Amino acid sequence: MKLTNPMISAVATVCTGLLLSQAASCNAVTSEDAVYRTPSSAQLHHGEQVFSWLFARRSYASARSGALDLGFSWQETDTDITLVDQENRGWGEYRFSKSTADGKALQAPHRFHDRYTGAIARQLFELQGFTSVALNSLSRRTPVDDSEVATADLARLPDSFHIAYSRAFAAQYPQGQLIQLHGFSREKRTSAEARQASIILSTGGPWSSAYLLAIQSCFNARDWPSLRYPQQVRELGATRNSVGALLRNLGHGGFTHIEMDLDTRKQLSGDQSRLASFARCLLEPAQ
Repeated sequence: MKLTNPMISAVATVCTGLLLSQAASCNAVTSEDAVYRTPSSAQLHHGEQVFSWLFARRSYASARSGALDLGFSWQETDTDITLVDQENRGWGEYRFSKSTADGKALQAPHRFHDRYTGAIARQLFELQGFTSVALNSLSRRTPVDDSEVATADLARLPDSFHIAYSRAFAAQYPQGQLIQLHGFSREKRTSAEARQASIILSTGGPWSSAYLLAIQSCFNARDWPSLRYPQQVRELGATRNSVGALLRNLGHGGFTHIEMDLDTRKQLSGDQSRLASFARCLLEPAQ
């Protein structure tokens, strides 16, 4: 008999094709049958190759064949390509620009749990300037395989398609920035500093990159009080983030972790002017 993880709610949120939709939220479906399926090492290697072709904007026929073999859908327009896990395994959704090659990509690994982060990531990509965006496709609380404990948190799992995507990104853009968007609740923070912040920034380690310092200055100038971990706040440092750990192990210094409070997320998801200002901070932080 399959045991239900007590952390899993009665309803899990699953969206298929949100990247293709203008909807900022999606319908809830029953969770009892939703299970994250751990990909094999061969599948991850195959996925990394597909992502590599797409980041390099070449070999689209091979990429399409590989994506379909893995059970992803393929939708191609004049401007971009979108892959969606069609088998509800939690392998994610990915969108790639056919023209932008500036080396800044977005991830929202908790879009159902961290409200508005998926919509913000999608809208930022649609403003153009970002090379790609990656989203989770099952709730982070979905059980992994037959485990009673492990859950489908793509910011923690050591082997996932978000990891394969990040490997491909790091290889194509050794000086690029992989920007993860998250949400936090001020009320749950333990320090006065964190409870007053709109944004908390980190690289997942004890140091701050030049890019992180630049976007912090930009955010502060636009009335988003921002703090960086660990120099100014000791919470939400992403020190156990699997993507951040991967990039550090690869010698890549371009992991940037952005935590936003709820008011900031609501503002960005509903105000195109503020969203464009936020995008400029990420794309042109020195200006």
